[in-house]
Amino acid sequence: MKAIIKTDEIIINACKCGNIAVVASLAEGNSILNEIEQRGVSPLIVAAYHGQIGIVRYILQHDCYIIDPEILARSASVAKETGNEKIRSILTIYYIKYCRYSA
Repeated sequence: MKAIIKTDEIIINACKCGNIAVVASLAEGNSILNEIEQRGVSPLIVAAYHGQIGIVRYILQHDCYIIDPEILARSASVAKETGNEKIRSILTIYYIKYCRYSA
């Protein structure tokens, strides 16, 4: 369990700082990003909050990442609140493309 929490912290810190190399190396070939979200913290929301557009794009385009409409909407809201309009636009486009008709 400690290794999982440590990995979560490393990815979250990398999302804050925009360290895409760390996120990519830990997320390569697995669903760690969704697993972290299931434990209550969203790397996507953290990246959106800190204005890390490269990380936001990486997460959204990751082969193993399953887009959650609630996380996507919250991320867009956070981006809007923090004035990150480019990120909000990207998240809104993904929401329209992947979640609009899923209800």
